[in-house]
Amino acid sequence: MSILDGLLKLLGLKSEFPRPEDDVVPMSQEPVESPVPEGNVRYSDPIQIEYTNYQGLHRTFAANRKSLKLKGAHVSVEVEPTGMRIALKRDKITNGDVVVAPLTEAMENGPDHNEARTLRFHQKRGTTSPLYESLVQKYPDF
Repeated sequence: MSILDGLLKLLGLKSEFPRPEDDVVPMSQEPVESPVPEGNVRYSDPIQIEYTNYQGLHRTFAANRKSLKLKGAHVSVEVEPTGMRIALKRDKITNGDVVVAPLTEAMENGPDHNEARTLRFHQKRGTTSPLYESLVQKYPDF
């Protein structure tokens, strides 16, 4: 018996914290919702990413082409069948010419961070400005 238990017993109080010897019953018997989506996600135009993991095992992921993002030394992408976003190290992607090259090319030819922010700002609000008009002419496909 600990000092806290002895003090609580002396005062006639019961500890609110469960003890290992107590039979702890969960408050609710309802199933806990999993943060992982059900395994039925399929993309209309998936891209196949061939990857060699840290153990040297070769893996192939079917990924959402529209979800590809470059994040430092990694590529972040949503994969089938769960739809979860995973990060894959660029150096370990064996078909990088198909996956990474178009992303880096688009980043080099596209607007920088501030230009993209200005474009999104005006597109979202339906407004215009001289800077926005010049950026629309410079990047018509944005």
